[in-house]
Amino acid sequence: MRYSGGMGILRHIAVFGFSLALLAACSPEKGRESERDLPDDASRPNILLVVLDTVRADRLGAYGDARAQTPNLDAFAHAATLFENCMSSSCWTLPAHASLFTGMLPIAHQATQETLRLSDKFPTLAEIFAAHGYSVYGASANAVVSRTNGLDRGFPHFEELYRSEVENSHRLPGRHPHDVALEKWLSGREDDRPFFAFLNFIEAHTPYWPPEPFLSRALLPQWTLQQGRAASLQKTRDHYLLPEGLSDETIHIMSRLYDGEIAYLDWAFGKLAEMLEAHGFLDDTLIVVTSDHGEQFGEHDLVSHSFSLYEPLIDIPLMVRWPDGRNAGTRRADPVHLMDLFPSLLKVAGIRPAAAIHGVDIFTGPADGDRIRVAEYYYPRQMFSMLDPALVATNLNRLAPFMQRLRAFRQGSQKFIWSSDGRHELFELSNDPGESHSVFEGENGALWKFNERFAERFAEGADLTPVPPKGWAGGGFEENTDDLELLERLRALGYVD
Repeated sequence: MRYSGGMGILRHIAVFGFSLALLAACSPEKGRESERDLPDDASRPNILLVVLDTVRADRLGAYGDARAQTPNLDAFAHAATLFENCMSSSCWTLPAHASLFTGMLPIAHQATQETLRLSDKFPTLAEIFAAHGYSVYGASANAVVSRTNGLDRGFPHFEELYRSEVENSHRLPGRHPHDVALEKWLSGREDDRPFFAFLNFIEAHTPYWPPEPFLSRALLPQWTLQQGRAASLQKTRDHYLLPEGLSDETIHIMSRLYDGEIAYLDWAFGKLAEMLEAHGFLDDTLIVVTSDHGEQFGEHDLVSHSFSLYEPLIDIPLMVRWPDGRNAGTRRADPVHLMDLFPSLLKVAGIRPAAAIHGVDIFTGPADGDRIRVAEYYYPRQMFSMLDPALVATNLNRLAPFMQRLRAFRQGSQKFIWSSDGRHELFELSNDPGESHSVFEGENGALWKFNERFAERFAEGADLTPVPPKGWAGGGFEENTDDLELLERLRALGYVD
């Protein structure tokens, strides 16, 4: 889709910020819904949950990037409450979305690169909202957020915008398929119940190749279009298998193209806001804008979003705009987590989760400053499934350091990264924000002790496989589906060879 100009949006958005509080422990009973009286529909807002896939917080103007071309998201931030310290549950799409939808850590929901599917053990946001009288809609441009992986569960209407035919059916001049698709669904509803809608925008994900004028703005004068195209087509595995990895210049070009994709995404978000304003939904809709994970561009000699839990991957944006304009422009520094949105959004609708969850309500008071937040990365079975076993054996010295599970624990400014192969790291982020110097000295301290009981406390009875799990060299997305179009879209995203 080409850029049409004219982005005078969000000028009239009235919003309010909110304060946060730690939610008391939920009932451990399992179940699809709670038995309680609900407020009438008039007091329950519409809820729009927007995931800007692969967007790291520090690439948005509202989060301090002076070079960012994100006027619409920055305007939204001024009309919303911005959380400066939000952590994802993982470094890639599947486990992060599963945590968002269930309020559970990956160790419990087990939708990771070892299993590649969300089971029906835990109720999802969509299921619960639908059971409590909300109209429910979902649309995803990411083929990982799909029926194949169980992330469509609970959405009576789930738009597969990663399919070319579906995406093309929602293309209009000067519009983006997401706002067109949502507009069609909103216009076609037969009742006036409040709605819960989820949108996943994929623009910032590889391959990076934004449309004009964002492409020309992203490429520096010394780079040719051919250089830009070559960098955009580089695969993650090339960095880890080529003798010298990707060059610094190639990574720089990729990083600039990523910024161009975010600028295009900002335009798309502006079109969404214009549509909502035109149809009068802004005054009664709670809008949440967040991400599932970030991206690496040479930090720790890593690229893309695999093999680590460093801050470029798990420090994500979170902005929340309420319908009535209170506390617009508020910034919050308390420690919050992506999965906290599960209980927080339900509480806004007067719903209490019936199942035990790991997230806490962050809408009614500040989160506990001493809480320990967790991110997880499981054995990269899916990544290695794309490599021929002979290729793995030939490059074992380069790949061996990534054959591990990781857990990251943050408490205040301390961050401990546990590794299944014993290469643990501890960082003091207040004076080492780039995580360049580990101060880990041994198996002691509060975060080490927390990790020792982590599986016992949070695994929900899950049986963790050995490392590496049986059949580690296989088990990619190809095992879950024979849908050729879906596999082709996953291939474009770098998840299938």
